[in-house]
Amino acid sequence: MPPIRVEAASAVPFADIEHALTGGGDGASCWCQWFTIPRTDFDAATRDERRELLRSEIASSTPAPGLVAYVGDETVGWVRVGPRVALPTLLRGRVVTAGSPEPLEDPGVWAISCFVVRRQFRGLGVAKRLLDAGVEHAASNGARVIEAYPFDTALKQRPVNDLYLGTDSLIGAQSFVQTARPTAARVVMTRDLTVTHCGARAARLRPAAPTARSAGLPDRGCGRSCRSRQCPTRAVARRGCPPRQASRRAHPAR
Repeated sequence: MPPIRVEAASAVPFADIEHALTGGGDGASCWCQWFTIPRTDFDAATRDERRELLRSEIASSTPAPGLVAYVGDETVGWVRVGPRVALPTLLRGRVVTAGSPEPLEDPGVWAISCFVVRRQFRGLGVAKRLLDAGVEHAASNGARVIEAYPFDTALKQRPVNDLYLGTDSLIGAQSFVQTARPTAARVVMTRDLTVTHCGARAARLRPAAPTARSAGLPDRGCGRSCRSRQCPTRAVARRGCPPRQASRRAHPAR
């Protein structure tokens, strides 16, 4: 399979987004409007009206409210990611009001609220690639925190169409941590975008510190609070997290 690439929804033809959303599941009926408009308006709208709402939203929003995944020239998936305050129905729902530790009206809190993957491309890593790109999209547009609200599938297996919010295993594998369980089956998972998971300030917020190799020291982890086997500095110190021997000399001031 060709590599999966991801583009902002505002940078591609709307026909490509239509293709991504109509390959199975509820995308062709919801058009990713479930959290954007009041429930009575959603129920009253036709499928065509919901589609036009999404088209207008993408055309008028900066940054883009979603991303699309491509395999070759075919769009194969979609993720909605943007400021949580732009999703009023989500913001008023029990999962957020009872589960999120973040201020409700904080525009620096972003949310991942919808995944769609065309049926023939499921199980190939498309959702993971969209999640990674969604985190990058949020960080590059000033988000402080990004939240997700997946299902805990260990408690109960659910139909694929019900997993549009993702699963706890998918989200948790990308350095999100569970911060609440507002319902039996749903969890709130959060990733702080101002720090890396090894405890160093994110590279976008400060210059990178010297690596172990550039300092002439043995390659090893950051030696501070990091205990993750996935720490990007454990094999070779990088992304601003210096080795233990150089930490006092190389770490920029906090």
